[in-house]
Amino acid sequence: MKEPKCIHRHTIATHPNCFRQNLVKDVKVNWWDGKKIGYFDIEVTDLRADWGFTLSWCLKERGKKEITSSVITKDEIFQYDFDKRVIRELVDAIKGYDILVTFFGKPFDVKYVRTRALYWGYEDFPAYGDLFHWDVYFHVKKNMKLGSNRLANVTQFLGIEGKTPLDPYTWTLARVGDKKALSYVLKHNEEDVKILERLHNRIGGFSKWIKTSI
Repeated sequence: MKEPKCIHRHTIATHPNCFRQNLVKDVKVNWWDGKKIGYFDIEVTDLRADWGFTLSWCLKERGKKEITSSVITKDEIFQYDFDKRVIRELVDAIKGYDILVTFFGKPFDVKYVRTRALYWGYEDFPAYGDLFHWDVYFHVKKNMKLGSNRLANVTQFLGIEGKTPLDPYTWTLARVGDKKALSYVLKHNEEDVKILERLHNRIGGFSKWIKTSI
């Protein structure tokens, strides 16, 4: 919540007498104030959830350093469990949030994990109205004029560092459980949620962030 100001647009530290006399402007309260907001991203083996599976996911609470994550293992791949555990942990993790923030998550990430959750029989995946969702991609598309609206291009243009390169060979190795490759995928995943938060903070004031269900 923004710090309240007096009718002269000063804070309590600079105009304490105004506050004693209750000469205070109405404080605008956003509907999301006090809500737990998480920056969310996944890495997968295929863009189609019936052909691929989830390699990793990351979830970072707004304003906090810690990142919650999960990554698949080689044993799970070759025992044909694939992302069963990873998706179970993801469903449990997102229940602790009020709002998820993604980049191109409406057409992809959310649909993908919902599909995988249904595949594994996790009927407790959040239903309509249980959890709100903001997709920064569409706010970039609406408010900026760029040659490409991909996260890498947007963040590079704005000087937001941290985006790691995509290497098809690394993803190929990750599909078969290579430990080093999976470690890189997870690191890439972590960096994406970090820069997503920074991007959201940069452009958040140019759009109305509405109550959209996951």
